[in-house]
Amino acid sequence: MALIEKVADRMINLVAPKLTAGACCLDSGKKVTQSCYGGYCTDFYIYKQNCTINCFCELICGACYKVEACG
Repeated sequence: MALIEKVADRMINLVAPKLTAGACCLDSGKKVTQSCYGGYCTDFYIYKQNCTINCFCELICGACYKVEACG
């Protein structure tokens, strides 16, 4: 029975992703503001959005909002 368990464990290890304990990216939790629409004047306004950097260094952003008139 122990042999079957060892073989089963090895088979699972071949196909299952390995989880490793690790720290988040260094900027995790940092708040940033970025331009929307490439920073171009859109509908006579410049738009920006507030974002937060998550544990995987990805930006999680809210909706775009008007900042200033242009054009």
